[in-house]
Amino acid sequence: MKRVRIRDHRFVHPLHAPGKTDLSADVDFKRIRSVVVDYRARSADRLPSEEASPLPNRIVPSEVEMKSQTASSSAFAPHLICPPLAEQRFFLAAMGLEARVNALLRSAPDATAQRTIFDGATRLVEAPGMGTAYKVLAIAHPSLGRDIPGFERAET
Repeated sequence: MKRVRIRDHRFVHPLHAPGKTDLSADVDFKRIRSVVVDYRARSADRLPSEEASPLPNRIVPSEVEMKSQTASSSAFAPHLICPPLAEQRFFLAAMGLEARVNALLRSAPDATAQRTIFDGATRLVEAPGMGTAYKVLAIAHPSLGRDIPGFERAET
């Protein structure tokens, strides 16, 4: 994984202006997703089906529930949902970017502030640009359902 520091849209030394530069990581989300999906497929025949799963309908099982499963925490991996990667623009739209931007625009003190807000939001969702270059990964417990906002429906 490659990590870089960015300030004013340029790469800078990691110790340049600590706290005032963005840290960016080039994460191989496709590889992470393939590991989850492959492990789930290989392990599915060793564990009970989701319908018969003793896991409760909450995201994090309690310590007692975890101990009652198996000694290995990997017993929960076959139950994970990992939908296809989403482009940042679709994810932010599903998370309510438009409503948030509109609220910020209404409370902006002047036209210059409104332009800054609008330009910043546009930059996040531009295609080509950050909206298509940046991706979002979700790994979720099935109790959240297969429809995760901002992502295509996860396969079964």
